[in-house]
Amino acid sequence: MSSKFLKVIFAVVMSIGAFGQANAGLIVGENYLDSENLIWEYVGSYDMIDGPSWPSDSPAAYNGLEAAVASGVTNLPLADIAIAAFDIDFDFDLVSTGDQLVNHMAWYDGAGVAISMFSEDIVADGNGDGFYTQGVFANGQTDRSAWVDDRVFFAGDYVNYVFKRVSVSEPATLAIFALAIFGLVSVRRLKN
Repeated sequence: MSSKFLKVIFAVVMSIGAFGQANAGLIVGENYLDSENLIWEYVGSYDMIDGPSWPSDSPAAYNGLEAAVASGVTNLPLADIAIAAFDIDFDFDLVSTGDQLVNHMAWYDGAGVAISMFSEDIVADGNGDGFYTQGVFANGQTDRSAWVDDRVFFAGDYVNYVFKRVSVSEPATLAIFALAIFGLVSVRRLKN
């Protein structure tokens, strides 16, 4: 292979990477990776404080995935979504496309315990009664919910970010193939 051809291919690959890193923060429709390099598309977020009020509304206990559906952010099957939660002082200006951002964690308030981060898919209804209730139950479990207004005092402190699973589509494959063909044609024209 000629060095000109390799330079063209290198330039195309580097420009694709540069365009992908241009946006800071979470942007609806952008793709992000988890620790297993699975691709997820950001679809929105829900704030725990916007959930039903306890005890007046008799809210249900939702894990992070269930809360994404209950809050109306998505109606996808739970197997096709993921949640990410971050410390209150997390700096989104440092986030760029390609970061391993989807951490499969969610903020929860626990009946009788402090607000904490746990896995997105925990068993939230500790006693199985369908409601977010106080206390430690006979099985040693407590209720937790990612969608309840219990102890949250300020909006924006406990936000759960929702992503949907992305599979590499044929159009993306075709675009990469088209770029490669374009590079080959460009090299041939430069030689002539």
